[in-house]
Amino acid sequence: RVAMGTNNVDQSSNITPELAIGLERALGYAAATNPIWDLEQAGCILVFNSNLTEEHNVVGVPIKRAVKKGTHLIVIDPREVELTRYADYWLRPAPGSELLLLGGFLKSLVEQGLEQTEWLEEFCEDPDTLRYALQSLDLEQVVQATQVSGEEISGAARLFCEADKAAIVYALDNIPQELQRDCVHSLADLALLTGNLGKSGTGLYPLRPGANEQGAWDLGCVPIRLPGGRFWRDDAARQELEGVWGCTLPVERGLGVAPALEAALEGRLKAMLLIGDVPNLENGRLSAGLAALERLEFLVVQDTFLSPAAQRAHVVLPRVTFAEKDGTYTNLERRIQRLRPSIRRNNARNNAKNNDRAKSEGWVLSQLASRMNVPGFDHMSPSEVMDELARVVSNYRGVSHQRLEVEAPPVSQSVSQPVPQSTPVPILVGTSAGGSTTGLAGGSAIMAAPQPTQLLYSTREQRSIQWPCQSQEAPGCPILYAEGFPAGKATTIAPEFRLPEGGLGDEYPLWFVPGRVLLQRDRETRIEMEEDLNRIVREELVQLNPADAAAGSISAGDTVEVATPRGRLVGVAALEDSIPRGMIAVTFLFGQLAVELQSSQEMNPMSRVPGLDIWPTRLTRVTPG
Repeated sequence: RVAMGTNNVDQSSNITPELAIGLERALGYAAATNPIWDLEQAGCILVFNSNLTEEHNVVGVPIKRAVKKGTHLIVIDPREVELTRYADYWLRPAPGSELLLLGGFLKSLVEQGLEQTEWLEEFCEDPDTLRYALQSLDLEQVVQATQVSGEEISGAARLFCEADKAAIVYALDNIPQELQRDCVHSLADLALLTGNLGKSGTGLYPLRPGANEQGAWDLGCVPIRLPGGRFWRDDAARQELEGVWGCTLPVERGLGVAPALEAALEGRLKAMLLIGDVPNLENGRLSAGLAALERLEFLVVQDTFLSPAAQRAHVVLPRVTFAEKDGTYTNLERRIQRLRPSIRRNNARNNAKNNDRAKSEGWVLSQLASRMNVPGFDHMSPSEVMDELARVVSNYRGVSHQRLEVEAPPVSQSVSQPVPQSTPVPILVGTSAGGSTTGLAGGSAIMAAPQPTQLLYSTREQRSIQWPCQSQEAPGCPILYAEGFPAGKATTIAPEFRLPEGGLGDEYPLWFVPGRVLLQRDRETRIEMEEDLNRIVREELVQLNPADAAAGSISAGDTVEVATPRGRLVGVAALEDSIPRGMIAVTFLFGQLAVELQSSQEMNPMSRVPGLDIWPTRLTRVTPG
């Protein structure tokens, strides 16, 4: 903004910017309300359109532990994901009808008299507007559009509302962009109508796709926000920053990541600085893709590997790995944590000036600005960057590296409780990097079975500081709204409950809905060895509604081909009344994905794990022979 005079600043993971904006409008902050481990205290948890155990597996741990202790679980998702196996209710709507289902959920709880009327009147502004919108919603039409029965909707609503404390976890996977904000408003309304805010075991958790995305929004690394989350068109905020930085900030609206790539593809954007690997350029989530980079007149990429984007760059700058960085990051629960280098950079080929050594992003940005004769980028350390951040962002005002060092010791020094171990099992005598052995007579040994990483460290954390923390004396704020709402009262926002515009065409008249789970005990599966890798071999079941099968002259057991714009799949038709009309479902095994990752030739295969994206499709019967 200062050096280039543009608000064209964004993150490559910011493909669902509406994830938390609706929370800000309704409640006051665009962020999760509670710590992750608070989920263990909930009586009921609602998970909305999220492949959570894969994409946010740390959040999945307290949810599974809570369910094991008796917490009820409701999953709303057209896909079969791992958490659907744990759910009391799996509401499986037709793709695109999720917003209507949320409307039916809200209407049902109101009609059953389950709203917290006294809490609403005390803490919410004008809830009658929402009640009026729900009154005009026809539940029969909701059932017809979503293909979820009225009994399931009312039963799930009752289960959620009757819990003493309930929480909402959501990701907006596969929700059309024009419906995303209204979905978030609906989820916020659900928390407000039931009084599930401001205390442990409640709240809302927007699952941003980037691990550090919350901090990037806080610091203004999006085109429409300045540091502190203030809007770019806020004259007072802009003038305050101009006074601190001694500059003039741009006033034009910036381009987000998707519009910026479209502008590059059309030749309207000439140059770009791209930091880090960007798998969204290749997986279809940024439609302009790599072709947009090839149209740029000047592209600079800073990355750890020579990624596909870096291969198209005019200049490539080497980037340190996450394990070599120093600084802080802010996670999805607003927790500001120290990041310390765990390995030392050591390159024997570096010359005396270390000109070819990999550098951090902050160092590169400061050097670029300084060499463009732009003042104000002379920070000597990440600690000085944090000090400036504390001056310009009120929620971080009480945070410093020094305070984080004192209040948040390294993980190994901050164990909140013993980690339960599995029953010891006999193993062969030997040594292990993962634990110790106990000598037994006869030359055998006993060792505790290794724990999954998520569980092993699930009670070890750097407590750090959760914003808002507006003074050096303030302790931070683990739970938002415990002392009320920033504007005095929260706002129940009445969404426009509707289906998305457009729809399927003649070429692809159905929806392909992929799922993925760890195990399907009822399916015949065999393991074959191929090039030193175990591979899962089985026939894939293509599940579809009997009505769609009849329309396509398909019978159970027929070999069928599924064709989408992304590829083809051959499987065996399985007719299921539980599958909504207009969609077909195929549930894969996580082990299949693991084999693909193991055999991948990608430099960073984990960044390219295929998501469970819903695509338009067509289904045809394969004629034998």
